[in-house]
Amino acid sequence: MPIFPKKEIEIWELARHMIAGYTDKPGVFPNADVAGLEAILAEYVAKKEEQDEAEARHHMATKAKNGVLRGLELKMRAQLKQSEVDVEEDAGELDIIGWGPRAKRTPVAPPGQVRRLRIVEEGAGTLKLDWEAPDRAKGGVVRTYRVERREAPEGGGSFNEWHQVESVIKTKVSLTGQPRGVQMEYQVLGLNWAGEGKASNVVGMVL
Repeated sequence: MPIFPKKEIEIWELARHMIAGYTDKPGVFPNADVAGLEAILAEYVAKKEEQDEAEARHHMATKAKNGVLRGLELKMRAQLKQSEVDVEEDAGELDIIGWGPRAKRTPVAPPGQVRRLRIVEEGAGTLKLDWEAPDRAKGGVVRTYRVERREAPEGGGSFNEWHQVESVIKTKVSLTGQPRGVQMEYQVLGLNWAGEGKASNVVGMVL
């Protein structure tokens, strides 16, 4: 069973189709009120044209208004900057014009300590590590992670100094070309513009 259309364009198209069919086959539909349909359709088309013209005018008016608003915004911003200079010694005076002193910038803090460093997979000279980002409540946002390694000398003894082996932005890394048969330890530190955070726990192995 046909369903009467809901969209405006579909109603308009069906009305035109009905008028064309009734006009072409008057003997099939002797009770069709073609004149009535045509009159209402013509009225609809006229109102639709009025609406289109009104929408066009509204669009142009909105565009013109937004242009003036942008100009007002630029003028206000420039004036506020000047006013901030004028009352630099007593920024509280800006309240007179509905403005206020600039908020003090919050200094960026170094990241907190990288958490739960662990070995995910070991292979012949390869190693996969992952970890958790530092607690956001205990430091700034991490921009990059530095993965460090140190090795013990053959035959045992103290480990050498930590040195960087990789830099990544994700909380995981795949390392290749790692020393074989050597006792090694790894740690990870988070870094941002303010500096570096505390190193993670240390994990060790012999590949």
